[in-house]
Amino acid sequence: MKKLALCLTLALSLLWSANAWAATYIASPKPRVVVLDPGHGGPNRPGASKKGYLEKDINLKVSLMVRDMLAEKAPHITVYMTRSKDVELAADRTLDNRMRPKLANDKGADLFVSIHANDGSTTSSGFEAIVLNLDEKTQSHTKKMSPSLNAHKDYELFEDFKKDAAQYLDAISRLMSNDPMNRMFGRSVGEQVTKRGYRFSGVLDATKVYTVLYPLECPGIILEMGYMSNDKDLAYLTSEKGQKDMAAAISDGIISYFESVTLMEEYAENDTGTEDNFTEDDTLRYYVYDSSGEGYTIQLMSSNKELDIYHGSFKEFRGLAMLVMGTGTFKYKYCYGCYPTAAAAQSELAWARRSFKDAIVTRYKAGKIVSM
Repeated sequence: MKKLALCLTLALSLLWSANAWAATYIASPKPRVVVLDPGHGGPNRPGASKKGYLEKDINLKVSLMVRDMLAEKAPHITVYMTRSKDVELAADRTLDNRMRPKLANDKGADLFVSIHANDGSTTSSGFEAIVLNLDEKTQSHTKKMSPSLNAHKDYELFEDFKKDAAQYLDAISRLMSNDPMNRMFGRSVGEQVTKRGYRFSGVLDATKVYTVLYPLECPGIILEMGYMSNDKDLAYLTSEKGQKDMAAAISDGIISYFESVTLMEEYAENDTGTEDNFTEDDTLRYYVYDSSGEGYTIQLMSSNKELDIYHGSFKEFRGLAMLVMGTGTFKYKYCYGCYPTAAAAQSELAWARRSFKDAIVTRYKAGKIVSM
């Protein structure tokens, strides 16, 4: 059972350090199904509109490029599009939104990717990955929206299930299991965006219930490629280079994500229920809390009290930072990544210091910070 436990903890380790996985292509990868959703579409749903540019057109151009890049680089990934031209899926906005994840469910998708461009203030900028989770705020929003959602019977809502019903428990379990995978995928794309010199603002919790993500049977995420309200972002998103960069980042992020998923699946498949053939390398490198594990991590910040890792103060590490205990007044150490050597951690320190200027490389052992 120890190896089974490792499989679960490996999922979290991959979530914390997805930047370590490059888009390398393996010989016989497992077939996967992706549904790409170019946001908005049709005469009634243009999305944001700035300086003559429409969001729906940018979303579609980039999505089609992602489809073509995946076909070239990863033929094992079957791609379906919610739309491949300027159309709406339904005249009613709510029904339109709900038909998009329905396609993913009907196709048995492994991943749903809704591609958008953002709008807001002229100073807002950068790429954002938006995820839906099961916190109290999400549930509160869901209840407020339930009258309009119940008007369409494409899906049942959590509120329609009896709390002791197996169907309700299954739905809750599905969203809980998808949450870490959503974040891992968001981080995977974010790394690719950063590599191309574009600002990644992090994996962010949705501030409201986006019906396009609810309810999905597979992991799903909204990618906001940049702010059309920002002149610099708009110029980039409407340029040929910017659109190709965005498509390359998203397609490489998808490939890298599935490679990480494959690794986790291999650990699960190799679980024999015994502790035979269990080497130190299986445990030491991947999970900071293992009782025998030790290695290096990047300490982002420390505190004299325990903090919510989903708080906005964690910036682009929101939901990704992990708590590792230290000593002294500021004993709560918030860290990112698990590395086998100090040099490996040092190679990513500059990136971490973009958000936390006082970040340092430190050593951990058995779930605690120890001296270097």
